[in-house]
Amino acid sequence: MDWLVTYKYNNVERHLQLQARTVPNIQVVAFRAVMEVFGEKPPVDKVAGQPVLEWMRACGVDITDVILLRRTSRNASADDA
Repeated sequence: MDWLVTYKYNNVERHLQLQARTVPNIQVVAFRAVMEVFGEKPPVDKVAGQPVLEWMRACGVDITDVILLRRTSRNASADDA
C-alpha cells in the first residue's frame, strides 16, 4: 500500500510517500519524516529509550496526517505474469 504522510517543519507543510503492507508504524513514520528534513544529521541526537515521537518533536517536526493513497493488490504479481 502507498501512504502519504503530511508533516510540518518550520510551519511549512511537507509530504512524504511511504510503502507498507499495512498501516505504517508511527515510529517508522516519525523517523522517516525527520530523516527527510535533516538527512543523516538531525539537530537533536536520539537518546536510547527516548520515545521516537518526543525526539521528532524536539527536532521541530510534527506529523499532521497519514492517508492511504493506493491499495496494492495481493494478486498483482500473479496478474502481471
